Amino acid sequence: MEFIFPLIIIAIVIGYYWGKYSKRKIPSTPKPYFDSGNQQLLADIVESLLAGNHLFLTGSAGTGKTYMIKNIAREISKRYKEVVLAATTGIGACQIREVTGLRLSSYIKGLGTLHSAAILPISDMPDTPDRIEAGKERLINTSVVIIDEISMLDSLTFDRFMERLQPNTGILAVGDFFQLPPVRSTPEGHPDFIFRSENFADFKLIELQTIYRQGDEDFIKFLQDTRFGTPDWNFLDNVNKNFDSAFPVLCGTNIEVDTYNSNEIGAINHPVIESIAYPEIPNPRYTTGQALAWLTTNTRAKTHLILKNTMRVLCIQNHGQLVNGDLGTIEDISLEKFNGTGLPQWVDVKFDRLEIGLRKMAPFGFEKIYFNPHTNREKIDFTVKQYPLIPAYGITVHKSQGMTLDQANIDGNKINFAPGQAYTALSRVRTPSGIMLQNGNNLAAFSAPSVIEYYRNAPRFEKPTEDLSNCICGII
Repeated sequence: MEFIFPLIIIAIVIGYYWGKYSKRKIPSTPKPYFDSGNQQLLADIVESLLAGNHLFLTGSAGTGKTYMIKNIAREISKRYKEVVLAATTGIGACQIREVTGLRLSSYIKGLGTLHSAAILPISDMPDTPDRIEAGKERLINTSVVIIDEISMLDSLTFDRFMERLQPNTGILAVGDFFQLPPVRSTPEGHPDFIFRSENFADFKLIELQTIYRQGDEDFIKFLQDTRFGTPDWNFLDNVNKNFDSAFPVLCGTNIEVDTYNSNEIGAINHPVIESIAYPEIPNPRYTTGQALAWLTTNTRAKTHLILKNTMRVLCIQNHGQLVNGDLGTIEDISLEKFNGTGLPQWVDVKFDRLEIGLRKMAPFGFEKIYFNPHTNREKIDFTVKQYPLIPAYGITVHKSQGMTLDQANIDGNKINFAPGQAYTALSRVRTPSGIMLQNGNNLAAFSAPSVIEYYRNAPRFEKPTEDLSNCICGII
């Protein structure tokens, strides 16, 4: 018996120290410097922007550019500095808000288009002194501007934007010139990329290296070669050549998408049920027409949505467990209307992801938001009710930007009218087995020569010699 008590004491001591030290985290493998998860890179970018420098954050599809936007904006706002976030398109602006989870505050502004943030005219309209002064006034207290989808911004609009900034404003341009180009062209007929502007000459390039969307090394190499316009098309010899109507066809134009969707929906032997978007407008400054126009230009939602039982649909909004890009099949639609509107009371959708399964969906409120400085809160200009669904038979490559798809149908005849379209389409898919390809011989992975030259000669952002590892920049 005299040996039992000491053994108990020893066991207690061992248990205490085992519990104490076993809970210590084993240090993780350091990430490469140009990785979206590297805290040192985050700290260096934040410090550089607050010093008034101009940076260009780029990288292949799936490298975490939007993730970096979120963390950079949060870190700047924690310093009590004003950061304006903007995108070149309304859909891109809504995606910033949706994907990052950022909300307007005293220090986070914008979350809209660059044209709205800086009071810019469209490129084929003249700028005016009054508009320029109004843009300067709006941005006068801004420490940093972050612009997403920079590849779609033309040099004329960019120069007009730069004219409105204070001299020491930091700028972070984000995007990939190897993806979709601006609509505006040069007199010679080439895309009018912003790197043609002298105002872009001092932007230091930061290229994220780690690709998270795809894990297959051979597929990653193929996509990288496609990005630079030098793919080995033999890589696609063994992919599926038969389209599967359960998954979307990526098209180059809206006309092709509308035609494809109309034909597929017309072949479904069930009655049409319409879902008509319904605006709720507490602010008398806006009309019904303005609210519906905002829905069309700033979201992927439709003002007039055609629904049928057994129809394939694509979710276009992060909503609970649902994420932008989730695919499903309509199983039932209510014949009753939602609160006397033109919207069905509910729609039953069985989503492909097993963890979601069958979901009874209600109309979703797409909100136009503004920041009220008097209450220090976001306020709603208006809400447009509509189902966050679109037909999933065809979508444009442009609207697929930002999506990650498990499978997609790609027609080599439909995605070649602009530089970067083939790369953007192919890089939406996680694995080669998710590509269903027709007319592959007609794929043309061409990149604008000026883009290749720019990436080859652009000034690089270099890791500062000063160690900023003690800067507390939390990755959230």
